Amino acid sequence: MKNRSPQDRLRIARAINEMLPEGEGGYEASSAFTAREGKRLLGTWEVAEHLSDGIDIAQVLAGRLFRGRELRDPAYAARYRFSEGTCVKRALLEGRLDGDGESTDCRYRMSSVLSWTLEPGGRLRAVVELGYQITELDGRPAAVREAPEFPPAVRLAYSFDGPDLLLEEGSDRIRLRRVE
Repeated sequence: MKNRSPQDRLRIARAINEMLPEGEGGYEASSAFTAREGKRLLGTWEVAEHLSDGIDIAQVLAGRLFRGRELRDPAYAARYRFSEGTCVKRALLEGRLDGDGESTDCRYRMSSVLSWTLEPGGRLRAVVELGYQITELDGRPAAVREAPEFPPAVRLAYSFDGPDLLLEEGSDRIRLRRVE
């Protein structure tokens, strides 16, 4: 495997892992390779598309956050800034919130810091270390709180599609584009 590209070596490692019976050992690329592979993630990425069960994440989040009140013209933007072992994620959801015969400008911001490592099989393991959420109505803070409890670790499948980074977890599909 000496003369193969890093992507070829990773594909071979994944194929070997898939052939081994569950619990019967495993094959991993060397730490030198995973360090090189991890460097491909470094930098700032912007969400180009985020779907959950095939639905735009702006609609999904609005439904979760505003419980029955309609968020008109929801707009979602998010950035991930990967550095060695940490990732800062910032997301913004905004629109016009309707309810009780009134309409108001609404902005929801979420920021979190995650630790991350690469695992065999094209997996990225992420742990939310801290996070907060702010909801503003007509430009004034209406609610500030720490992010809700997250699972101890999230495992996402990652791959590259040309210059884009693809992340998948369950029914969530995220396409990221490099900013820097």
